[in-house]
Order: sequence, then C-alpha cells, then structure tokens
Amino acid sequence: MRSTIGWIAALALVAAASSAQASHGPIDTLATLSSSSGPPVLALDPITGARHMAYSTGVLLQHGWESPGGWQTETIVDSASITSYTTFQMRLAPDGHRVAAYVRKGRLVCAVRDVGGWHRDTLDTLPGPDYPISLALDPTTGEPAVGWARQSSSSSSPSQIFFARHGAGGWTTQLVDTVSSSWLTVALGVDGAHRPHMAWGRPGNVLTYGEGAGPDGPFTTVPVGSSLGLFLLLDMDRSNGEPRLAYYAVNGSGGWEVRYAFRGVGGAWQSMRAFPITAVFPYAPPALALDPAGNPFITYTYITPVEPGKSEPSGTEACGSVNSYDILVYYRAGGAGLGPFSVENLSDPQFLCGSGLSAVASRTTGEAVVGWRSPGFNCPPIALNTSHVVIPSLAGVGGSDDPTVALAPIWPNPARAGDDLRVEFGLPRAAEVSSELHDLAGRLVAARAAAPMTAGRQSIAWSVPSLGPGLYWLTVRSNGVRIGTRSVVILR
Repeated sequence: MRSTIGWIAALALVAAASSAQASHGPIDTLATLSSSSGPPVLALDPITGARHMAYSTGVLLQHGWESPGGWQTETIVDSASITSYTTFQMRLAPDGHRVAAYVRKGRLVCAVRDVGGWHRDTLDTLPGPDYPISLALDPTTGEPAVGWARQSSSSSSPSQIFFARHGAGGWTTQLVDTVSSSWLTVALGVDGAHRPHMAWGRPGNVLTYGEGAGPDGPFTTVPVGSSLGLFLLLDMDRSNGEPRLAYYAVNGSGGWEVRYAFRGVGGAWQSMRAFPITAVFPYAPPALALDPAGNPFITYTYITPVEPGKSEPSGTEACGSVNSYDILVYYRAGGAGLGPFSVENLSDPQFLCGSGLSAVASRTTGEAVVGWRSPGFNCPPIALNTSHVVIPSLAGVGGSDDPTVALAPIWPNPARAGDDLRVEFGLPRAAEVSSELHDLAGRLVAARAAAPMTAGRQSIAWSVPSLGPGLYWLTVRSNGVRIGTRSVVILR
C-alpha cells in the first residue's frame, strides 16, 4: 500500500452573495448496461478533480474514469456474485491510487490499483454475499480502513461488527461490537489524526457511534439516536475533523425521513430531519458528502408513481410499475450546526423503475458530484449518469471575510520540505497583514505576526524546512480580517 501524498491543488475561493442560485453541469453518461446493476460508487481525483465511478454490470465489477479523451474503463474483478451496492466501495487515495473493497463469493477483499495492476488482500470470509461494508482512507497517508458487519448464518446467534486498517506492518483487525440484530448497517471514516470513526445499528434500531482512541482503537461508543432504518452514511468534516452522519429513520407517523446527525457543543450528538420522504419503504438510497468548509450535501431520489392513464415510455412496459423521479440535492449553508436545508433539483422528471444515488463533494471547488442510474432496477437498458451541482455561497473554505481582495493560489503546490512557498493577493488599502499555517487536524504549526503593507499587489513568502509530509492550510488576514485560506501539500 502506498502511503504518502501528492494531493489536492489549492482551493478556489469564490466570493458570492448568499442569495446566489445553485447551478449544475451537463449530464454525462458513463455506460449503458443491458442488465440490472447497483448504483455507481463515486470518487474524485484529489489532484485533477476528475470523476471516477465503480459499478457492477452483473458480470463484472468495473471502474470508469473521466479523461481528456473521454470516459475510460477497466475491470476490477469478475463480479458474478456481487449483487448489492452495499458490497462494493471505491475511493481515490491522496496520491491518486485507486482503492476498492468488495464482497465476492463470500470473501471480503480490499484491492489497491497501482502501475502493476490490482493487488488484493482478503480480510474476512463471510457466510454469504450481501454483507454491508464501508471503505475509508486516511486523509494524510492514504492507507485504507474497512468496516463491515458479519451476520450470523443462524438467527439465534449474534452478529459482529469488525474494523480493519492497513499500516506499515500489514492489516490489523479487531472486533468492535457484538449485536443481536437482524438488520445490520455500518459506516466508517478516518480523521486527520489517523483515528477511525464508525457508526452502526444495535438492537432496537439504536444508532451507535464509536471513536477510536488511536489508529487501531480501542473504540469508545455512545448512542446517537433511535429509529435507525437503513442506508447509514458517514463523512468526515475536513475543516475540523468531526464525523457527520445521514441515515433513514422511521418518523412518528410511521413514514420515513432522512436525518442528519452531528456532534454539537460539549461533544453531545444532535440529529435533525433533513427532509421527509414517502411512507413507502425507501428503496432508493440517499448519499452524503461534505464540502471543504464542512457544509453537507444530501442527495435523494424523490419518486412519484406515474398518473393513471399516462402512457409508459418505450422500453419500460415490462418493468411492472413506472414512476417519475427527481434527483434532489439538499444542502446547508454555514457548516454543520447552522441554517436550514435548502433544495436544488438536479434533473428534470424522467422515468424509472428504481434508482440509486452516490455523491461526493469536491475538495477543490466545493461542488457536489452526483452519480445515478436510470431508468433503474430491473428495467434495462440502464444508463449510469453523473453531473454536479455548485452552490456559489458554499464554494471554497468558508469564503473570504473581505470580498474586496482575492488570494491567489500557493506556488509551488505540491511543494517539498525546504521549498519557499509564495502566495499573492491584492490590498485595496494599506493594512497590517498576518498569516498562519495549520495542519489537517487544525493545529497551528507556524505563524507570521502582522506587518504593514501598502495598497496594491502584495505577496508573502514562507520557508517550510521542518514541516513533515501532509496537507496544510495557509490563512492570510488583513487588519485581522481573513482574506482567505489556501491549501498546500508538502511532499517528502
């Protein structure tokens, strides 16, 4: 496994009024399949922002990626027994390596793609093919971690929640929890201090959260909330290292809703309804992604049966029931604890017999990238589509407190220890300018005291001989007001 880093170009800071309208890009179709498949799994190249999708054709587990010459594809593995989207995941490591985890023929496998091809490690042998797994990468080293649920083949025997991570000595695995629950779901993330964060369901549909004291645990667990349904999702807030959750829950009237959970003041978990859905069983999963400022995007397919008497589109007659759907992107401005959810419709109503979504947030622009399938389950041909939505007021890391100046990208980026970093900016008037450098965990690693500068184009040079490899954030302030924040990668 590769560990260090050459990732993330400097963040583009966009100053826009909070009333600006969201916009979305064109819909691209990666592939058209002739048989049923699970929804695609999305990932973004941390350097170029190119879109990657993993998807099952029913015969193969495929990987497709965006390139200047169009979409390219390769086979990850013969996926004849990969039947559910919950049983495969893909991420892109900070150095650009592709990492996949999947269950095939009862074996849980983690695979890494480098110049020599796909290299596979078997982590567990499971009683059957459809067991939920969650794959996460350490944001500073790129090392993979996997969480999964092993359901007993006997209804009278307990089920188990496991966690494994890869390090210099290979894989280490531990049992996190033993539960007597018939429905299992698990979600995993890793913070900038290498600590794992997991969430899973316990008996009585109690949503449980566990945080590792170190890279390999042990885990301290607390209940988050009740009425956990399914499709549990976790993403890490890169602005402060905090976990965020989204999941289906049964509401008080017996219907379903999507809830969003976060740790508030004092570390106590809080949850809120992101949006209600229909009273029917929610077979279309939502997706959760956080932008660089920690603002959440939650995508959901809103399904409405076609009106009686309305003709079915050609090719959908054998689907049983035909529905219309909208791909809705819910988002919150101001971070995890502020502001109501707003909604943006990513697509015009179309027709399907089922759908699935996946979403990731760009670490460079703050846009939410969404992938989905249409027309959907058991209704070929199935198109795998992708598009993106940009919320102007959310772009960049918190934006600028002074919209009259613009902070240019850091150069060089990536850099090596010993390089002189330079960042340019414009001052509309003479001011005292200070700057500070934080690591990915938010710790202050260097600072430059305020010094007078004249109006006009200015620059700051930094020498970083003692910094270890990793991602760092440079913040520049003018008279105490933040001009902006830029990221820089330090290599060995």
